Amino acid sequence: MVIDDRLLRVGSSNLNNRSMEFDTECDLAIEAVAGSPDEQRLRDVIASVRSDLLCEHLGVEREALNAAMERTPGSLLPAVEALRDTGRTFEAFQPGDIDVEHSPFAENDLLDPERPSQNSRKRISESLLDMASNLTVRRS
Repeated sequence: MVIDDRLLRVGSSNLNNRSMEFDTECDLAIEAVAGSPDEQRLRDVIASVRSDLLCEHLGVEREALNAAMERTPGSLLPAVEALRDTGRTFEAFQPGDIDVEHSPFAENDLLDPERPSQNSRKRISESLLDMASNLTVRRS
């Protein structure tokens, strides 16, 4: 996920309650913090990753993406729309209807809780504290 060429998130978690709050699996985030000495360098890296992903999924070269973005400054959507084709492309997500057989699993607090239980929070906190106590900080 890339947000405003400021935040890059790469990970295996899904965008649901369980993955975002409880069981985050493995994620990496890079943020270009406003005013930091490396802000522009990080923004450039994030934008480059974003462009590489767009080019891959649209099946176009970087020059075509750059040209489309120059024609529509300030928004990626018109550039993506201009580059969509019948080959590799983006398509609008159309969620299907959930049949009666699967409906109990669609909105289920057991499988996708809003928040972890108190016992889970305690175990997670203890695990994080244990990991943090074993970290070694190297200064250059």
